[in-house]
Amino acid sequence: MRYDGVLLDYLDGDLTYSPAEFTLARAHARRGQMETDLEAHLSLTGWSFLPENSWTAEASFEKVPVESIELLSGSSYPMNGLLTGQFHGRGTREEPSVTGLFDLADAKCTDYLSNRPPRATERLAG
Repeated sequence: MRYDGVLLDYLDGDLTYSPAEFTLARAHARRGQMETDLEAHLSLTGWSFLPENSWTAEASFEKVPVESIELLSGSSYPMNGLLTGQFHGRGTREEPSVTGLFDLADAKCTDYLSNRPPRATERLAG
C-alpha cells in the first residue's frame, strides 16, 4: 500500500472514509521490521485534506530498528538502535504538532562526540 510517499507492507484496522472524515481505528501497520499500532482521524473538506483541516493520531512502537523508521519516513538520522515509545500528533495539516515518550536502546550515534547518549531535547550534528 502506498499513499503520499509512504509505503506499507501491511495495514489492517477499522476504516471510515467520507467527504468529511478519514478515520483509522484499532489499526496495525508493518513495513519491513517496523510494526506499529495506531489510531488516526483527519477532518476532510469534500474528500480533501486541506491545510486548515484538523487531525489527530496516536502510534506506538516496540523495539523497532531506527533504520525501519528511516525507510518509512524517507529521513536519515545520525544514530541507530531500537526505538520503543508512544507518539501523539494533532493540529492542522498546515501546523502539525507531534509529541512522544520514547526509549532508544542499543544506541549508536554517528556524528556526536560524547560518552553519553544524547537527550531527546538536544540537536544532533549531521
